[in-house]
Amino acid sequence: MNNRCLVAVASVLMIACAIVPCLNGLDAESNQQYYDADDASYEMAMFVDDSDILYALDSSMTEKTLIMEDDTLTVAIDEQPVLLASTVNNGTPIIIEGDATSLTSLGMTIAVDPNSDVSAVYRDPVNGTVYCYGVESDSDNATDLAMVWIESVKNNTSSTDSDVVLTYTKTLDCSDKKAQINGTATYTELGNSLGKTYYSVRYHAESVCLDSKWSTADIRVVCDVDANNAFQGLVSYGPSNTDGEISQSVGVSISAGGPELSASWSYTISETTIENNCNTGENYFDINHDTNEKNRKGTIVVEPGMIVYVQDGSHYTAIDEYSVNYYKPYYEHLWPWDPDYEYEEYTLNVVAVIDP
Repeated sequence: MNNRCLVAVASVLMIACAIVPCLNGLDAESNQQYYDADDASYEMAMFVDDSDILYALDSSMTEKTLIMEDDTLTVAIDEQPVLLASTVNNGTPIIIEGDATSLTSLGMTIAVDPNSDVSAVYRDPVNGTVYCYGVESDSDNATDLAMVWIESVKNNTSSTDSDVVLTYTKTLDCSDKKAQINGTATYTELGNSLGKTYYSVRYHAESVCLDSKWSTADIRVVCDVDANNAFQGLVSYGPSNTDGEISQSVGVSISAGGPELSASWSYTISETTIENNCNTGENYFDINHDTNEKNRKGTIVVEPGMIVYVQDGSHYTAIDEYSVNYYKPYYEHLWPWDPDYEYEEYTLNVVAVIDP
């Protein structure tokens, strides 16, 4: 689209997206789940400060959700990195108020949004799936939302495929809640062949226009697969449609060779042109859904995806980028020649790490 201008990521107030494992097989445009901060309960939570890190990480506390500020997280990583990783891996939920990116240094599977004000992590001790959540918000209820999410995800893990290694939900509130971007992804291990482990990545990118004067012009998902690790790459991607405007079910069928290293799903779109900018030679994933912004109000969901590999002896790490270009009123309209509408693009980034 023309006349785009990049706008710095602002704040997030609400999380709105279904837990990833529940997305498979459902209509793509009906997968929202809103978490109500008023439902938060701290009966099974413990607030941790620097003085009681060791006590909090003791095995006797595993049934409680541990809540700590990022400064305390830094101390915990410096003083008890092995115990902290073990505590999370054994099924203790953890909430970080502030920057949680240092969790990526613990050598465990994780997904964090560098801009989140509150992050939450829960690893199912039965099937090993890691669930991650992020809230970027100026409000004071972000921790409440994270607590509600933890209770929700703990009650729904039985529906998760045992091969799913990582799932995350991240949300960006755009321009004082006039719109929201919800970025969700499911990483599923497909198998190992010739010294490489293969994963399918199913994205669920959702744009929600909460202001009736806003509409979605583009939804784009990008991943520069080997930017952070030269020992991983892009194998296959979908959808690959580039044949004009589509108003129908879109099928995604991706494979790394053989049925055991493949994945497929479908989703429905309307008045949309799919722009495929992927390049396996450059290990670059880039699929844009160009919608008819004059007609696309409300919620739009797209679900592109890919298969990636990582060589044995290494771990997968990459940044998933979700961006939405909105068609919205030009609020600084002063002069008769000023436009009535403009395009603004908002971007949400998630760092995903898979430790085999």
